[in-house]
Amino acid sequence: MDGPAIKLSVAFPAGNAPTRRSPTRRSRSPVRRPTSRPHYTDQKKIAYIRYIPAGEAEPRLAALYDRYADARGNVDNILRIHSPNPPSMEHHHDLYRHLMAGPSPLSRVRREMIAVAVSAENDCFY
Repeated sequence: MDGPAIKLSVAFPAGNAPTRRSPTRRSRSPVRRPTSRPHYTDQKKIAYIRYIPAGEAEPRLAALYDRYADARGNVDNILRIHSPNPPSMEHHHDLYRHLMAGPSPLSRVRREMIAVAVSAENDCFY
């Protein structure tokens, strides 16, 4: 597939990100890492996911694009990256709707605040 691509930032799961050691803390390991290798936290991992443009969509995908489009006809990138697999697009949307609008002890405002805080921590503009 040679269509357009969407750029996504990828973050390490909590507790799994490599961290820098404090300059005052000594490593217990006798093996030193090469200094020429860049440190993971100095780099931004970017994924490019190709999607199917609306003009090239098969009927089922075109129907989903129509269903999930905003007033201007745009589909969120987070849904559009599922275009090669339309059932996953439906499942993703259903999960999102359930989490954000389904029954919960948290208000919609609190759920949105959590989403914003997590996005900010992950350096994600969503």
